[in-house]
Amino acid sequence: MVRKSPVEHDLPGLRLLIIRHGQAEPRAATGREEDRALTALGHHQAAWLADHLRAEHIVPALILHSPLRRAVETARALHPALAAPLQPAAALALDEPLAGVRHLIDTYRGMGTLALVGHNPQLSHLAGTLVPDLDAADVDLRTGEALILDIAPGLSLDKAMLTDRLRADDEPVMD
Repeated sequence: MVRKSPVEHDLPGLRLLIIRHGQAEPRAATGREEDRALTALGHHQAAWLADHLRAEHIVPALILHSPLRRAVETARALHPALAAPLQPAAALALDEPLAGVRHLIDTYRGMGTLALVGHNPQLSHLAGTLVPDLDAADVDLRTGEALILDIAPGLSLDKAMLTDRLRADDEPVMD
């Protein structure tokens, strides 16, 4: 009989929601990348995702988000339907290394369901490192898209299973 090490054996299971921010304006009035706001379609994408997750009873215990405006706005749009606390995480900002995001996941793994709201290419690369046999190039998260990953109790982060991909259609929002 093969025994797991105590560290592996004690790892709790995790449902991880990897969410790319909704569609953002191409350029902010300030000219700063971090100030780009969501478009009407971006707000629609985030609201659709929140409603869909709630209808499927997929509610995170915590939503960690990039400090950039478009990710903050996406996280805030998820909040009313999911009622999960929001917390900014510098590790989810643009061009941050994956090691910081993996540390966040390890830190909050015991919460059961965790949502991350951030940017590409970081999130696509993250999914590529967590799901065996999934190449980051095959992921290519689109704006407003979510991946749902499940990690069974006792398994390391790099043994995740992709269970769903969610995204509102690209139809324009009618006012």
